[in-house]
Amino acid sequence: MKSVVIFSTLLLLPLSALSAEPPYKEVMNEAVRAKQPVVYARVADHGFGIQYRRDSGTGFGVGNLVGGILGGYNGAFIGGMSGVVADKIADTQPTELAEKDAEALSPFMDRAAAQHDLEVGLAESLATAPLFEMPAVLNALPPGASTGIESFKEDPVLIVELYASLLTDYTGLQVTLLAQELSPSAVDSPTSGRVYRNRIDYVSPLLTPTHIKDRAEIKADVDAVKAKYKGRKLNAEEQKQMNEELKDAKAGTTLEKYRLPLMEQWTANDGVKLREELQIGTRIVTQLLARDLMDYSAVEIRREIGSKDWGTARDSTMDRQVRVFFGGPFAGSLVSQPTGYGVRGCQGIGFKKTVPPADIPKLCIIFR
Repeated sequence: MKSVVIFSTLLLLPLSALSAEPPYKEVMNEAVRAKQPVVYARVADHGFGIQYRRDSGTGFGVGNLVGGILGGYNGAFIGGMSGVVADKIADTQPTELAEKDAEALSPFMDRAAAQHDLEVGLAESLATAPLFEMPAVLNALPPGASTGIESFKEDPVLIVELYASLLTDYTGLQVTLLAQELSPSAVDSPTSGRVYRNRIDYVSPLLTPTHIKDRAEIKADVDAVKAKYKGRKLNAEEQKQMNEELKDAKAGTTLEKYRLPLMEQWTANDGVKLREELQIGTRIVTQLLARDLMDYSAVEIRREIGSKDWGTARDSTMDRQVRVFFGGPFAGSLVSQPTGYGVRGCQGIGFKKTVPPADIPKLCIIFR
């Protein structure tokens, strides 16, 4: 079995914001519960994205990015590294790195194969849902095609879209399924014809994170450079070399260094790990969708959410669990995740250059 996560930073949002948010999940409208929808599905033509974080203010370092994120795993927070683990980097760099790495991953996305897997997963999973008494009628939704209610003649229609991106720390692949059901005959409803909506996420088993140098290791590296040049009369070229070595030593584990071994693992053997995790994640999120369509229970919203009660486990095994969110912008959404996995988040997702900014969905919750 594989692992899963949902994009969220509930712990970083004010409690007032959590309580004020309406549920993301919209339980299926009673008027269409007996109507089998026609299904339109598409794997986004975005390639593999890269989630990123960017600290506000003057700088950014791996201590903020990776330490803060890994801190949510098994409750072991890595603190006190900001400003020490890495030199200050321009705020735009995480975005640029994300886009650069997304471009590098682009050749490994076989959209036709992923679309096939999505359609097969939907056909098999929806066959188990009471809503689908007959085999699902599946249509491929072309890239760029509108999902507006006016674009469909059938009533109702179930629209399923799939996205894939690496986590901000590059250790896992997150597969995100967005689903909504539209009914032209319900255009007078409060949601203008939308009679169901939810989001389902999967995150792969995590790779071992790259080692992040601590204060002592950084100091040792700096001392080693100083000792190397101590007592020597340096010419201009040697002085320049020493300054570059000192800068590199003081930087410690920068984001650029941190991500390299992980990118190598994802792209090894022609990206087989990426494709395998995407295939597994697609199967799991379609299975959860079939269950969620028939779950008419009201979404529970909690006013106060702590690090251990942001969601509740519905299914658990030794290495995995399915959880549902209690609050925030994605209240009611489902996440299949590794057991012990903590709440994570991102500020944006970089995709390949051909994806217009307007076509990038808001899949992250912004850090405050």
